[in-house]
Amino acid sequence: MLTSPTFISLIAVLISLLANVGLASPPRRAEPAPQVQTIEFCSREFLPVGPALIDLGSSTYTRMDGTKTNFTGGLYPNGRNERPAAHTADGKRMASMVMPRNANGAPDPNGKIGLLAVGMSNTHREFAAFMTLVSLDQTINPSLRLVNGAQGGMVASEWIDPQAPTWTYVDEMLIKRGVTAPQIQVAWVKQTNFAINDFPAAQYELQDNLETILHHLKSKFPNLQLAYFSSRTRSYYYWLGHSPEPGAFESAFAVKWLVEDQINGDPNLNFDPENGPVVAPYVSWGPYLWADGHNPRSDGLTWMETDMVRDCTHPSPEGANTIAQMLIDFLKEDETSRTWFLAGGSPPTPPDPPYEPTTLYMYFPYFWSGWVDTADPGQGGEYYRPR
Repeated sequence: MLTSPTFISLIAVLISLLANVGLASPPRRAEPAPQVQTIEFCSREFLPVGPALIDLGSSTYTRMDGTKTNFTGGLYPNGRNERPAAHTADGKRMASMVMPRNANGAPDPNGKIGLLAVGMSNTHREFAAFMTLVSLDQTINPSLRLVNGAQGGMVASEWIDPQAPTWTYVDEMLIKRGVTAPQIQVAWVKQTNFAINDFPAAQYELQDNLETILHHLKSKFPNLQLAYFSSRTRSYYYWLGHSPEPGAFESAFAVKWLVEDQINGDPNLNFDPENGPVVAPYVSWGPYLWADGHNPRSDGLTWMETDMVRDCTHPSPEGANTIAQMLIDFLKEDETSRTWFLAGGSPPTPPDPPYEPTTLYMYFPYFWSGWVDTADPGQGGEYYRPR
């Protein structure tokens, strides 16, 4: 009979067998393989430009087309890379005023020290890498708060109007990071302009733009004490394109002249109330980033194809991490920064969560690449917003 115990037992065995061979239920769909993003690195020909500014010293600069100039190297006056002792002493004095502050700017041991980045797309991605490294480093002052105000496509000329969208974006980033304007006390500025190969006129114009940016920074952030400047990294585009060589190298002259003007007492860059109205923060070189591609500079730094994405201008993740580590090393070691950048004797507290991983994309009509903070897509700038 169909209801006999023997028959029922046979049915149970059959169902068990079918289940074991996967026929009793629909087969599970295989999980898709994770998508691995491939980064296209620079593939353009490398051409030498010349010695880095730190290696040029008091020698006269000759452009890569053989044109001789009357300008010498070194980060500071007289072809030297060492900051003058008096300027260092001034910087240490200004650094002593960098301290945790509450939202209104009053000293508060439970407050924050705001460090703001200002610049274009290269600066944005390098500072994003810096934020990640800082968030994982327990030796860094837990009061430090980092604000990435750099924006793709927003070169120096886009910051000279104090009401420009670039400054509105900075305000938005302050809110996102929970930092108020009175808490911003340090800035890292890395800027350039487009079409910068008319030497030295383009570099004088960039210098003027940088000075204006400094005035706006001091006006908007009254407790800003220190501003560290870096110039461009190496490009493998020459004479044409966005910030090509030798203009990328030559942008360092704009920073050099700006710093020298403050050292020489230019009232338009005064930071000392004893010398008149304060219109700017203290200015110094930060890390000097340019290296002549395959040719190592005196400290061994090179800038290879794998340090740039396919546009041969913007840094790859590897290149950005190199710059970020150079910035960390500078701030840890420099006499004007280590007192507030390092945790010192204070007990370490858990750092901010690591900065969100970034996504690489290419905007091909302009060959302009960038990283977008995945927590806040569309980091500003028509060349930088993904389409």
